[in-house]
Order: sequence, then structure tokens, then C-alpha cells
Amino acid sequence: MGGATAVLAVDTVDPGLNAIPSSAAFARLETTTQGSGPGDGYASQALSIPASATWQNVPLFARWYITDPGAAGGFSVSPLIQFTPFGPVTQGNACAYDLNGDGTSNVRDMIVLIDQFGPCAQCSGDLNQDQIVDQTDMYILCTSWLNGCP
Repeated sequence: MGGATAVLAVDTVDPGLNAIPSSAAFARLETTTQGSGPGDGYASQALSIPASATWQNVPLFARWYITDPGAAGGFSVSPLIQFTPFGPVTQGNACAYDLNGDGTSNVRDMIVLIDQFGPCAQCSGDLNQDQIVDQTDMYILCTSWLNGCP
């Protein structure tokens, strides 16, 4: 539904299904959906995560709420989204991600990570330790290179 009010609520608990939250612990962003007609609305929001230890490794939960006069209660709710912001390298070394043990962090380590892609309980490529080697781990490795790791 284009032209509808859309609210993104991000909290430390599920924002819920019963009402559009008036506040949220992490963020509450409001926008207007684009598009036209029923089923054709869409919205997006950029959400900055502060470079602060306060939110590192804290599970966050989010839902979109769309004002919809035709829906029960006058609004629709998205499925629950869960994510956990990760922090900087904690070993004190921007090049701590030497996945193949050759003493440097480089494209060979990315190859190790790609080879381990998917569910993996104890893989060196699981940099955020969520038991899945995925694009988040790839992002962590690439970010370490951008922050001064050769």
C-alpha cells in the first residue's frame, strides 16, 4: 500500500504484534511507503549502529508496522527480524583473522572462509561464532582488511 505510514521498531525484545510501538530501546524510525495500490507498497530505512560497546553482541529484534485501514486493528506487522551487531576485533590486532595459519590475513584466508560456507560448529571461518560461516563472516574479514590489515 503506497502512501501509508511505516514504522520500523528495533528493540532488545520482540516489539510485539498488538500495537505500533511508540518507542523502542534501539531505534524507532517512521517513513511513508512508496508504490501504489494494495500489496504494492514498500519502504526502506538506513539504520546506523553506533561504534559503542553498548550494542556489541546484543541480540536485537525488529518489525515493520504499516498503517492499513483494511487490516485487523488498522495496521499490518512484518515477521520478526533478529540480528546481533558485532564489535571490532578484540584480540588487539586488526590482522587477527589468519584462517589458514600462514601468519598473515589475505585472500588465502578468504578462500578458507568460502570453503567453509554454511553450517559449521567449529570452523576457523566462523568469525562471529554463530555456528554458520556466511556473508557476515565475510564482511568481518573484509572490514579487518579495510581497517589496516594487509
